[in-house]
Amino acid sequence: MMDTRLTDAGKYSVVASNSLGEAECNCRLSVNPREEVRMTTHRRFTSRLPLDMVIQSETESSTFTQSGNSTFSKTESSSYKRTESSAMDMNSIDTRGATKRYGAAKSMLAPEPTKPGVRRPAFSEKLFRQTVREGEPVLFTCKVVGTPEPTAKWYKDGQELFSSDAIDIKYSNGTATLAIADTLAEDDGEYTCKAVSSEGFDSTSARLIIKA
Repeated sequence: MMDTRLTDAGKYSVVASNSLGEAECNCRLSVNPREEVRMTTHRRFTSRLPLDMVIQSETESSTFTQSGNSTFSKTESSSYKRTESSAMDMNSIDTRGATKRYGAAKSMLAPEPTKPGVRRPAFSEKLFRQTVREGEPVLFTCKVVGTPEPTAKWYKDGQELFSSDAIDIKYSNGTATLAIADTLAEDDGEYTCKAVSSEGFDSTSARLIIKA
């Protein structure tokens, strides 16, 4: 903030998260009233802040939560005192309301940490669109890699599928298949295979078109 106000005082939080967990840091900003403001008119319309302004920042809590593990926390505090005059360009100050003043949050996540011997699920061979006539068989095949070995689930138009007399679903050594021996008009739709493990997930989708 280039121009702090009394209304800026309060609690601020930032949260960073990924598939492995979540880290959160909270702090409180205290703004003391200005003792003196000197306005000087120049061609660039600049103003000077008080010579002595103290900004205190106290970190209330900092937590890190990792999936399947314990939660750690720590508390810190810090403050600094600015005694030098600082000029500010009045043209750079946005006075169009609180929304414009604070703006939108920007994500600056750090790269995800890697673990030795593990790998997130990823499809090495994905599904592709198929078109068959009603009554003909169809076979969807895809391949996935990952450590630990992921499990595979199938969906049609967002609804999970299971093996039945009409549908045969298999998964072995990273190869997932879905077979329909006798297709019907109602089998037309989008099919998705989703691979899931403790390290994350990946998915691949394709459309099945049934012609009369």
